Amino acid sequence: MRETPLRLGHLRPMVNVAEVGVVIHPPMSSFYNKPQSLYDIVNFTVGRALGHFDLGHNLFKLWEGAGRTAG
Repeated sequence: MRETPLRLGHLRPMVNVAEVGVVIHPPMSSFYNKPQSLYDIVNFTVGRALGHFDLGHNLFKLWEGAGRTAG
């Protein structure tokens, strides 16, 4: 596949920008919220991006377990 796996040519520039403070926020889904549809997965991805910018949403229920991080 073209997108994965990430090669060193992808990772080095990402490390360089991360070292100067850029946040790399790829659209990765999670299944701890038990999505029931593709719509749930899209909402999770969008909600995580909104949460990163401290923008409230009700697209999914935030996980309330130990060590939960914002967003």
